[in-house]
This record gives sequence, structure tokens and C-alpha cells, in this order.
Amino acid sequence: MTKTWLTVLMIVVMGIAPTATMADEDRHSAPNRELDLRSAIGKALQLHPSIRTGEAHIDRAQARLDQAESLYYPHFSASSRIERLTLNTARPDSARAVLDFNGVEIETKDPDTSMSGFTRYGAALQAEYMLYDFGRRQHGKRAAESHLGTEQARLNDITSSTVFNVTQAYFDVLRFQNALRIQEEFLERRQENLDLARRMHRAGRVTRGDVIKAEAERARARLEVTRAGHDLEASRVRLRTAMGLDEAGWAFSVVEGAQLTPPQELGRRDATHRVIEDHPRLQAERQFLRAHHEELEQVKADRRPEIRLTGNYRVDEFHSGPGSEPNYTVGVQLEWRFFDGGQRRARAAEARAEMMAAAERQREARRDVLTELHNAQRELTEAEERIELSKTLIRAAEQDLRSATIGYREGIRAFSDLSDAALDLREAELELALAEFDRQQAVIGIYWAMGRASLERLTEAGL
Repeated sequence: MTKTWLTVLMIVVMGIAPTATMADEDRHSAPNRELDLRSAIGKALQLHPSIRTGEAHIDRAQARLDQAESLYYPHFSASSRIERLTLNTARPDSARAVLDFNGVEIETKDPDTSMSGFTRYGAALQAEYMLYDFGRRQHGKRAAESHLGTEQARLNDITSSTVFNVTQAYFDVLRFQNALRIQEEFLERRQENLDLARRMHRAGRVTRGDVIKAEAERARARLEVTRAGHDLEASRVRLRTAMGLDEAGWAFSVVEGAQLTPPQELGRRDATHRVIEDHPRLQAERQFLRAHHEELEQVKADRRPEIRLTGNYRVDEFHSGPGSEPNYTVGVQLEWRFFDGGQRRARAAEARAEMMAAAERQREARRDVLTELHNAQRELTEAEERIELSKTLIRAAEQDLRSATIGYREGIRAFSDLSDAALDLREAELELALAEFDRQQAVIGIYWAMGRASLERLTEAGL
């Protein structure tokens, strides 16, 4: 019976082990997924930690606004206590029939004897409401609202920057992916050229120097393929980082097809400058400056008095002996801290300095956005010029290659002319591919500088 159970256990273990191994292999050999630009942006907006951080900052700013609004409501508090009262032996000259304990009177039959062991129970309810504070609460609430607006605008800026970074990284992957394809195709042509040179050398039609040159060109093509492959892997890592993924995440290959068109306002300079005022970064800086202005006004209002409405309801009872009737008080309290050793003056100076720093940050942010916009416009113009020149260069290189091929067959062109013409054509094709992707990089840079780097805007632009 024992041997039977052992046999069954071994069969089960042997069946589980391959299954676990296969599951482990399946986990490490995940299929290579195709990723288009829309999906890449969607994953980044869903997974990027900076967006989650921005959302947490909004929650914090909302909590601070709730705190500022709570000052407009009355505040209530309740307290209770239990006290053990111990009295020393009363002196004859102070003996009296009634003892007063903070408003609670207890009759005693023999005040000359030791009176100890009284237990008092107390309960109280306090209420307070700020009637007028010369705008202190109002400025605090406005400052909290501005801080909330700042965090919301900053989250929009983070989202816009995430879209911008993902799009740039995506086009970088496409750029190096196409560069690698062109280099691999050129390597194949270089290999065919080397094979042809060797055959022709054996036939006595080319020199040994032509073969050596063909070998050098093939080695150079291999180097370019290796370099393009490393550049492609580095661009994939940058895309993962822009999407908020780990470097060792799931494998993917990008899909071509996204062609962004520049915004229509690009040709109108005054309209372009007006549009960038809606940039999330500039909105955040404006809200930040407004918040510091309100905080400065709040500190100034702290120099003025406060008027409060107060109320108190209190009950005291004794464990032995009579108690007290409920007592209550209602009143208006005026409080003015007219001297605090210079603390308010220092706080005002600090708030004023922070407001000035926020104003400079706003001007700096606007200058940076304008600079990015001008650079993107310049890069767009340069890329479009490169595209046209590359097309012209490709046509000329193709014509030169055909001429070199015909001339070599007729014996009027050298074999090296064929290699040089092929190299020129490859470089022209590579330059055209790079210029086209540089144009896409410039377009997304323009959308970011104009505050329009969002999934909706890019969809309208041909995403």
C-alpha cells in the first residue's frame, strides 16, 4: 500500500514539474506585441508615476481648500472631567456653614472637622464662531483655491509633457528602426558587391585593390548596422521610460503610419502667441503667483483684530452632596495681537519674497515656452527643406548609379565608381528617412509649446 502511494506521488510530482517549467518559460518568453502611437500614449497616461503623483497633489490641495472653508463654520467642542477634591481641616476663624468650590456651594454641618474625599464630575460644551476677521479667512480660501488651480494646471502640464515625451520617443524608435532597415539593405548590397568584386577579380576584370575596397565597405556597412541596432535598443528604452514602464518590461514593436500635421495657427504669429497663453505650464505659474499674492494679503490681515462669538455650557455634580445647576455663558470676544515681537513682519517679508520669486518663474516659463516654440518652428522649416533636398539628392544619386553602371559595362567608368554611387544613394535615402522623422519631432514640439500636446489634439492632427 505504501509503495502504491509513493508511486502515485512520484507521478504527480513528475507531472507538475514540467508544467511549472513550461509556465516559467511562457512567462519569460512573452510574445512581441505591436504598439501604435495611440496605444503608447494611452498606456503612459494610465501607468506613468508622475501622473499619479500629480493626482495626489490635487487631492492634497483640495484637502487644504476644505480646511480653509471650515473656518466659515462654527466650531464646537465638548469636554468632561472627574476630580477628587481633598480639603484640609478647616480653621476656626474661617469656619462657615457653606463652602464654595468654583461656584458650587456645599453646606457643611461641622466645618471644624476634616473634609476630604469629595468627587466632582464635570461636563462642558463650548461653541465659537468667527464673526469678522478683516478678510483673513477670505484670503486664505482664495490662496487655497489658487493652489488647487496650480496643481490642476501642473497635472495638465505633466500630462502634456508625457504625451510629448512618448510621441518623441515613439518617432525616435521609428527613426532608428528605418535607419536599421536601410543599413541592413545596404549591407546586403555591399555583400553582393564584394561577391561580384571577387568573381571579377578571379576573371581578371578588376584589381585586388577593388576587392580590398569592397571588403572595407562591407565592414563599414556592418559597423553601421551594429550602431543602428544599438541606437534602436536605446530608443526603445527611452520609449519605455516615457511610458512609465520598467526597462525590463514586455517586448513590443512599434507600428508605422502616424503622420502629424502642423496646427493651423502656425502661420499667424499674433494668434500663435495668444494661443501659448493657454499652455498648462503658464496657467500653473499664473495660479501659483495668485496664490502667493493671497497669502501675502492674509498675512497683512493678521495685523487686525478678530471678533468672535463664544458660548459655554457647563454642569458640575458631586458624588456626595449637592451639585450645581447648569451654567452657560454667551458673549462676543474681541482679540487684537498688536505686538508679537516682529513675527508678522517677518512672515509678510517671506510671503512678499515668495510672490516676487513666483512672478519671475512665470516670466521664465513664458520665455521657455516661446523659445521651444521658435526652435520647433525652425526645426520644422529645416526638416522640410532637408526633405526636399534629399529627394533631389536621391534622384541625382539614382541617375549617377545608372550612369556608373552603364559606364562600367562600356569600360569608361571604374568599379569603384559603382561603389561610390551606391554609397551616395544609400546616404541620400537615409537622410530622407531621418528628415521625415525629424519633421514629426518638430511638429509634436510645436503642439507641446502651444499647449496642445493631448491625445485629442493629436488625433485631430492625424495620429
